Amino acid sequence: PVEKAPTLERRKKLVWAKQLLDGQTVKRGDIKIQCPAFDGIAPYYLDVIVGRQVSHVTGPNEAVQWQDLLIMENDHLAFQEAAADA
Repeated sequence: PVEKAPTLERRKKLVWAKQLLDGQTVKRGDIKIQCPAFDGIAPYYLDVIVGRQVSHVTGPNEAVQWQDLLIMENDHLAFQEAAADA
């Protein structure tokens, strides 16, 4: 049998587990993995996001978006590459 690519309904995304305030540092427990993933960031980027600061207040169960995160000068290229892949 030939293995098929996963359908969109089975793709996963990162979502905020709780509300974070502007400037708060993201911890592992602040993010959960959920499907389906019609929008948002793939779990592959979890380690890139943990330890960053949020740019505005986030809401629980909202999809994590690149614009939710503050980009530091030394992170600029890494986030650009990651956002291009998403």
